[in-house]
Amino acid sequence: MNRSHRYRVIQSRKTNYSEPIVLKKGETVTIGEEYKEKDTWKGWIWCETSKKKCWVPYQIIEKQDERQGKLKEEYIAAELSVDKDNLIEVEKELNGWAWGRNVYKNEYGWVPLEILEKEDQ
Repeated sequence: MNRSHRYRVIQSRKTNYSEPIVLKKGETVTIGEEYKEKDTWKGWIWCETSKKKCWVPYQIIEKQDERQGKLKEEYIAAELSVDKDNLIEVEKELNGWAWGRNVYKNEYGWVPLEILEKEDQ
């Protein structure tokens, strides 16, 4: 994305994950099931390495076969804990989630788009 967009958090959300998982570009993953609990979050695939397990956006997986893939780019599975009215500078949107920086805490991570409202530019 060429430039970021600013969003305001309309609903507080706390993450359950304190240690983000980092997968490197070119890393091989075993591909599992697609996330199915929310229609707005389609496109997240359960992936595993010998040491890590997390949801990964399908757009960054280059399938080698039905069960194996390689990552096209680095992926950081960090979810942001946010408070109502925090500002998020969003750099990327994928599958119902936004990757960006919490302006107040200077932290990066993923936030569900459903709790964000685009600021007027």
